[in-house]
Amino acid sequence: MTNRDIKFRAWNTSHEAMLDASYVQDKSLEWLTTSEWIVPMQFTGLKDKNGKEIYEGDIVMPWQIYSGKNGKVLSAPFGGKNAFEVEWHQSTKKVGWNIAEGKKYEVIGNIYENPSLL
Repeated sequence: MTNRDIKFRAWNTSHEAMLDASYVQDKSLEWLTTSEWIVPMQFTGLKDKNGKEIYEGDIVMPWQIYSGKNGKVLSAPFGGKNAFEVEWHQSTKKVGWNIAEGKKYEVIGNIYENPSLL
């Protein structure tokens, strides 16, 4: 297992806005886990092919667009490994899941701001 930053960003359901990691870092863990209007998303510890941090709830696509599938990042990290779990979607239905590594994918949005990408 590699060392990684443990940080979160969060979706504010009452304002429908993403709170970035620097904002969330200044808040208490209790605020993050008990606020009914906050949905926390953990950093996977990995970055995509463009150097963008990958969080739970992100929508990713393979860097080689051959499958026509986008995936939703489910858990971070997966099994203590330098990887995350992805649920793949195609034509609005789930088509499976696997364990993914960061640099093979590109973050194209997230499930709150861009749900139509799934």
